Amino acid sequence: MKLRLIRRSWCMLALPLLAACVDRSATLPGDALPPPANATLLRCTVHVDAASMSCVQAPLTDARGNRIYGGQEKFVKLASFGSAFDGGTQIFSSNVTVQNLLEQNIGTTDGSTVAGVDVFFASLNVTSGNGSVALANADGTGTFTATNQPYYHYAEILSPYQISAAKSWQFQMTGTVSTFSFTVYLSSPVVDQSIPMLDKVWTGATSSDWMVGSNWQGGVAPDSASTVAIPADSLLAPGHSQPVLTANVFLTNLRVGYGSSLGLAGFTVTAYGNVDGVGAISGGTLKVAGSSAVIGGRLSATQVTGSAKLQRSTVTSGAVSVTGTLNVKDQALSISIP
Repeated sequence: MKLRLIRRSWCMLALPLLAACVDRSATLPGDALPPPANATLLRCTVHVDAASMSCVQAPLTDARGNRIYGGQEKFVKLASFGSAFDGGTQIFSSNVTVQNLLEQNIGTTDGSTVAGVDVFFASLNVTSGNGSVALANADGTGTFTATNQPYYHYAEILSPYQISAAKSWQFQMTGTVSTFSFTVYLSSPVVDQSIPMLDKVWTGATSSDWMVGSNWQGGVAPDSASTVAIPADSLLAPGHSQPVLTANVFLTNLRVGYGSSLGLAGFTVTAYGNVDGVGAISGGTLKVAGSSAVIGGRLSATQVTGSAKLQRSTVTSGAVSVTGTLNVKDQALSISIP
């Protein structure tokens, strides 16, 4: 694989491969170049016999590139499911997805040609027991932060808040390995590196009012062109408020992180792009008006007037009305009408 740095943004992250996909994260580094000395990542530990993985913070010292940014639940999210250990083959496996949390597509340099997303390993070490561990099914090796780094390639363009198809990660062990740990990073091209990585991010520093500019990073409330992020509750500053609408609003993409909420207060939020409700969107109406949108999570009463598909199991707290098209293939849709 050729070294690709000129038109590539680097996403530094660590992968908390947990059985349940949650938004709880460590303190995240900013997007300075290079990262500050106190930047942190997550190093993951695999307990083989228990078929479990857990992650803790570790200092970042080894990643450099065209642009380095962190991290899990801020700019990108990796999640896993179906972790298992086969004692016969000595293979530990897990299904891993990538979610784009930036305000523009990743995995492409022109918006239409698929270049894909690479998740590469910076370290992989046995931490207890005897033997060795290596990737059994990596898609290749390349030069990212060093030479001969194994990686998994996700051959997709991911739009904001879109989740990739899952890939099976397999770790081959020899001997009597009890635990091992690893760190991973994500590398992907973007169309325009001059575009900020994040758009409208809620802070709730002043009040719960969506329309008050001082509640948003940058001091300006979203408009119809905005990609909006309500971060996971654990990532917000102490004393913050959760957002509540005081009027109908229009935006492009919307995500509500774990433990956070968006109160619609009887109003309508119209999205022309993707919607990801990890936290709850409730108390009014969500109108999905765009084309080829992906939606999912905990949503309010929902009107689909454009075209959309579910990308995760979805529960709505009100009726679902479809005058456009809604593809629910392979995903559960539950409707709860008060």
